[in-house]
Amino acid sequence: MGRKSVQSKVKEFLIKKGHALPKRPCVASKQERILWTKLLLEEILEMFEGAGISLLVKLANLTEDTPEGDHILRLTDFEVRDTHKPDLVEFADGAGDGNYVLVAFSTLMGIEVDPIFHEVCDNNLLKFAPGHTIREDGKLIKPPDHQPPNILGLLREQGYQGEDELDDL
Repeated sequence: MGRKSVQSKVKEFLIKKGHALPKRPCVASKQERILWTKLLLEEILEMFEGAGISLLVKLANLTEDTPEGDHILRLTDFEVRDTHKPDLVEFADGAGDGNYVLVAFSTLMGIEVDPIFHEVCDNNLLKFAPGHTIREDGKLIKPPDHQPPNILGLLREQGYQGEDELDDL
């Protein structure tokens, strides 16, 4: 008998916690999306901490972007620096917790993550086709004719109907 998949273990946790899991991909409630995004960010920051990395926010770049006067943090508003000694145990814990939270968040959106992850992994390997380049910082840049992964097709196979409203299933 094989081991349970990670997602089935996460589903078991969510059900024990009292969550009703959707039968197909859908948008979770605003409250759930905010909670799980916050949890995921906490775990990612723990992972950074374990890697010896700090996120430094450039306050001068922030602008008021919302009617409430809040500032929205964009990729250009921070810098990543090696600031302290790495702790591999803390990194692995953050990575494991981050993956757990990400799978839980996806599950609450009704998404079966395994086919999506395989599609993304396979698609990333295609980025090595003729015409790819490697940026100065080491990031692989896909070739000009690279096609994105077929995420919408996989979501439709899982029952996604393209609606934006919340799912009551």
